[in-house]
Amino acid sequence: MFKNYIKIAVRNIYRNRISSLINILGLSVGMTGAVMIMLYLHHELSYDTFFPEYETIFQVQGDIKIYDYETTTSSTPDPLAFALQSEFPEVAQACKVDGIVDQLIQYKDKRLTENNLVFADSTFFELFELSFLMGSPEQALASPNSIVLTRSLAEKLLGSIRFTETKLIKVGDQNFTLSAIIEDLPSNSHFHFTGLLPYRQSGYEDDWENFSTATYFKLRADASIDDWMEKVPAFQDKYFQEASEEGYFTYQMYALPLQDVHLYGNLQKGETRLTKLYIFSITALFILLIASINYMNLTTARSLNRAKEIGIRKVVGSTQIQLILQFLTESILVSFLAMLISLGLLELLKPLLWQISGKKLYLAYGQDPGLLLSLFGLALLVGLLSGTYPAFILSRFKPVRVLKGKFGNDLRGARLRKGLVVFQFAISMVMISGTWIIYQQMQYVSQQNLGYNQEQVLVLHLPGESRKNIQNLKNQFKKIPSVQGVAATSYVPGNGFNLSTFEVVGRDGPVQQTITRFEADEEYLDLMEIQLKEGRKLSLQTPSDTAKAVLINQKMVEEMAWAEPIGQKIGYNMNDSTEKPEQYATVVGVVQDFHLQSLYRPIEPTIITLVPRNHPSLRDLAIRFKGSPQETLSQVEGIWNQVEKQYPINYDFLDDSLAEDYLEDQRLGTLFLAFSGLAIFIACLGLYGLASFSVEQRSKEIGIRKVLGASLSQILQLVSRDFVILVFIAILVASPIAYFAMSEWLENFAYRTHIAWWSFVGVGLGAMILALLTISYHAFRATRLNPVEVLRDE
Repeated sequence: MFKNYIKIAVRNIYRNRISSLINILGLSVGMTGAVMIMLYLHHELSYDTFFPEYETIFQVQGDIKIYDYETTTSSTPDPLAFALQSEFPEVAQACKVDGIVDQLIQYKDKRLTENNLVFADSTFFELFELSFLMGSPEQALASPNSIVLTRSLAEKLLGSIRFTETKLIKVGDQNFTLSAIIEDLPSNSHFHFTGLLPYRQSGYEDDWENFSTATYFKLRADASIDDWMEKVPAFQDKYFQEASEEGYFTYQMYALPLQDVHLYGNLQKGETRLTKLYIFSITALFILLIASINYMNLTTARSLNRAKEIGIRKVVGSTQIQLILQFLTESILVSFLAMLISLGLLELLKPLLWQISGKKLYLAYGQDPGLLLSLFGLALLVGLLSGTYPAFILSRFKPVRVLKGKFGNDLRGARLRKGLVVFQFAISMVMISGTWIIYQQMQYVSQQNLGYNQEQVLVLHLPGESRKNIQNLKNQFKKIPSVQGVAATSYVPGNGFNLSTFEVVGRDGPVQQTITRFEADEEYLDLMEIQLKEGRKLSLQTPSDTAKAVLINQKMVEEMAWAEPIGQKIGYNMNDSTEKPEQYATVVGVVQDFHLQSLYRPIEPTIITLVPRNHPSLRDLAIRFKGSPQETLSQVEGIWNQVEKQYPINYDFLDDSLAEDYLEDQRLGTLFLAFSGLAIFIACLGLYGLASFSVEQRSKEIGIRKVLGASLSQILQLVSRDFVILVFIAILVASPIAYFAMSEWLENFAYRTHIAWWSFVGVGLGAMILALLTISYHAFRATRLNPVEVLRDE
């Protein structure tokens, strides 16, 4: 019986080649988009699940408040890991991890600056089992002078991972012995280190107020995280009570499962990275729905062509169940053919997918048997989704009416087809509108006045001892003809900031306030083109400016409600203590507001302090230049290599590094554009098929109208009118949905573009033109019908 179903299905597909081709092409394109999204979702939801027993591993996170500043952080006190293991019987093992950046690493004459080395406890590999290419987990971090490298860093530094002799590697000014080489971590891990060093004495082993390390722990097999959480309040009272009683500091600790760190870790309370995943999940569903709707529409629209076949089958004894199975077999066969084509398209489009997603996504057939099952299930689901409605509709035809020639188009079926066309185009236009608004926001971000000039600025990152050469480097760089200025700072915009507690006198008297602060030299404001609104700049010609004078931004003036900010006193401690300020600095100038962080965050009250030349806190050197970036960089690099013999140059361009803050949203826009294109293509494909059917069904009507004198424009209007009305209704449905959805997305930005009504009008006109172009072939074909050929049987 099933073999017979297959034979008939193949014959019908061959007999109706055009509609079958449209169905298969639409489903294959839809499946390609859906599988791409599935790969992306699988990657994002599988973070750190490759670790054995990952379900029992947790990262400590906490909600912290220092005076008026609140945040959620994965940074924890240095002694926490040891205390967890000693205080909680549920904890089998714990470890702490601390990252270091811009670290010089050397082997013989090979020098590299590494940003992804970390310090880790010797227990690290008891929690996180990784593949060892050399050495063993037991000995990897056992010695205080051992170092573990990943495959990529070992090959880059040593040239090989195969050797027998001892390798001495210098990190900073200390020598380490290579103890192990591990395989590179997969891309779906929140760890990004390239090497590990043993955790050493930091001086904060008993300090419960210095949050500087990440802490992980593993539960015992017979314990639950709920048991652990019940004991957390008592633990916090024991170790954090003293700081909490002083009133300036509170901390609420909790555990985040390892697989959730990527999605929920280090974010403000209530935020997650799931929004993007929800968007893509809905997008995949919509693309499949659009493709399935095409099948439904074209199959039910061509029901007249199969009406007699169904009538004869029922007369000779076919039951409704058998007919339903026949039609479902056809839809499932079409779906599996589409899946085969889709897999081929995925291989062809793989490089493009990698480029726009920023991730190496691929179908690992051999490594993941469940994947094949998922693809099989997807093809089956789409086949059933596409074929169920047509199967039940076609199988209900009455043989007496059909064979007497009294069968005609069902009005309810026609209404349903129109409704489905509206649904298709509404979804497509929501996606296109979303893509357009994402593009507008990215343009708004790129054109926003940041309060400084980020163009033509080269930033050198100064590691370790290289900061002693700042003044010499500045003097040498200024000799380059294309260089317009050089300035040193602790942080360039977008590259971090420091939070410090100051005592300020506001409208309610003296208060302790956590304020953004950074250090800079006297040339920084001019180089960055940050305007001074009132007062004066800081200068080394006034020695007291390095300790007793500060600049503030306009936002701080507003926050403190100062009518006369110049001369206001700000108290601070050189040792960051929270006791009474050791000394006071005077506000000598106010600068315009500028964005030290991305536009996701509002401008915060900011203090700028002046430090002496070659000060170790000055970690970035900003160089403004004119002309060719590469020519300037080449000369800068030459001077660096002459002056700085120890560290290799490490640089980026300021505008490029700022653009990285929005890279994920730009990729979201690109992916959304691609999937919007797929959606509208599938919808137009279905429209093309329906237009073909409509012209075929109305050929006699068109012939009669031509005989009666209908003009070319009247025939075109007759064929196009219904489809134009459907697309117009889709525009009315899609516009408010797109508006509310994108308004929610824009809430992520502190500074955002305005959603203009004309955006939706433009998208609607584009969809209308596209729909008219899609049906134009059939519309013009209708005008060329010969009435004699059409009406000769009447």
